[in-house]
Amino acid sequence: MSDNDKADSGPDNCPPTVLGWLARIVSVALTTILAATIAYQAMSEDHEIRFETEIAAGDMHQQDGMWFIPVDVLNDGSRTAHSVDLELTVGAETTAITIERIGANETIRFVVMRQARSETVEHKVISYEAS
Repeated sequence: MSDNDKADSGPDNCPPTVLGWLARIVSVALTTILAATIAYQAMSEDHEIRFETEIAAGDMHQQDGMWFIPVDVLNDGSRTAHSVDLELTVGAETTAITIERIGANETIRFVVMRQARSETVEHKVISYEAS
């Protein structure tokens, strides 16, 4: 047997097995997904925290002479806010509320009790912590 025959029959010259090909395909797929995720996050805009408020007029109801007015608070940013202090002005009365945590694009509903029905709401952000 010549030296060339020994070199051709060694374990280094065996073709890849199905398991070998599967490992390569999975590795390439995971690397591609990781690279795409990093590129997407680098190119996507990071919106600061913004709050919007709106009265859910369809869910308003009256009970025992008081109006229960649901107010939706939306974090329209791309970051989570913690310890949010807001002042909601519904009609002529102002109510202070605290939200422990509100995620990006998350809506939280508060119910405010008033003697008169109101269709308008305004808000003032007192403070919050961003994460």
